[in-house]
Amino acid sequence: MYRRIQGLQLGLEERRSPFEPNPDIDGRRYLFLYLTGRGEYSYLFPPTTESHIMDAAAQSIPMGYTQIWILEWIRAVRPELGQKTTPSQRRAAQHLSQDGTRAGYSYVLIGESAQYLGGTENLHTAIEASRLLVLEKRVRIALGLLKASVTWH
Repeated sequence: MYRRIQGLQLGLEERRSPFEPNPDIDGRRYLFLYLTGRGEYSYLFPPTTESHIMDAAAQSIPMGYTQIWILEWIRAVRPELGQKTTPSQRRAAQHLSQDGTRAGYSYVLIGESAQYLGGTENLHTAIEASRLLVLEKRVRIALGLLKASVTWH
């Protein structure tokens, strides 16, 4: 269930979901938002600055008890049919932290089901955990680098 932030525009030319693999933009700096208290996401923004994104957010996201995370999109992982996790693979995903994310250092996994799945400061660990969690939870995952966390009260 993808819960998109309504009314957030910022010159979106294409509506790219952070949960869809986009091989044509791998290695480029595309950002997206995640609202922690609401479990809502934005589409990927074309290359822009964080300040432009926050200006757009101020115009379209009502204040409330939430954090706005600005994430740099790293990749999307989708479940493959027929694959299942083993108990040892499920334990490997336990290396993710459920709190303590730091802007500029933490790679976070966001499930399409409006759920923060955890984070780590190690990209390799984040990639491996996303591969395992997508099998276990059968949900698409967006992996992003936390660029900023803004209190939105």
